[in-house]
Amino acid sequence: MKRFLLYLALILCALTAQTQSVVAMRDMTSAIDKAEKDVTKEQLRNPVVQGYSLSGRLTIKGTKGKKNPAMVWTVTLTDCDSLVLMITVTDQNGEYRFDNLPSGSYKVSFIEPLGLKRVYQVKLKNKDKAFNQTFKEDGSDYASQAQRDIFMGCPVIHVVQGDIQAVYVGEYDYKSFYEKFGVRIVDWGDIIPCDPQVFANYNKRIFDYLDETFGDEWRSTEWLQILKTVEGFNYWRP
Repeated sequence: MKRFLLYLALILCALTAQTQSVVAMRDMTSAIDKAEKDVTKEQLRNPVVQGYSLSGRLTIKGTKGKKNPAMVWTVTLTDCDSLVLMITVTDQNGEYRFDNLPSGSYKVSFIEPLGLKRVYQVKLKNKDKAFNQTFKEDGSDYASQAQRDIFMGCPVIHVVQGDIQAVYVGEYDYKSFYEKFGVRIVDWGDIIPCDPQVFANYNKRIFDYLDETFGDEWRSTEWLQILKTVEGFNYWRP
């Protein structure tokens, strides 16, 4: 009888342990399920953004057609509102690179050491993008930047007479010109990054834009003093 009771006690203990194990397993499974659901909810609230790269190589084409790397050019990446996101400098091969960028539209600016800037709009569409550019050694390609500047809402007029480089936006007598027509006046002073004829060709496109948009108003006597100093104005003016 004692032996039977002992066996019965052992069986009851085993059944109790098994029940506790099942309960523990069930609780563990529930905890895992809850954790997985919590992770999923967190991912939905804060999805991981896939990052892409924008990279390329800048070269300068000489008069004989040879291309050399555009070294130590500043490359600036901004959003469509011109908020600066990243800045880098081209290496000895003229190469630059931006990483971890979400898909979308950007502006990329290439600024040569003397300050002349070309700006382009680029789009990343769920993959890395290579954006290479070649510029002419004499800067003559810069005239085409005028149309891009007009399209992006940042046209300028280049002046090459003055003592120091200055950008007139809220200073001098040029403030009213900028406020009325949305065109900045840039005086390069004694540092001229290209042949003045290049600026003349650029400016002529801006003059055409002003004519197309504002008619004769922008050429009124009020601003004639500044217009007389602008490259290309005197022989462009009708």
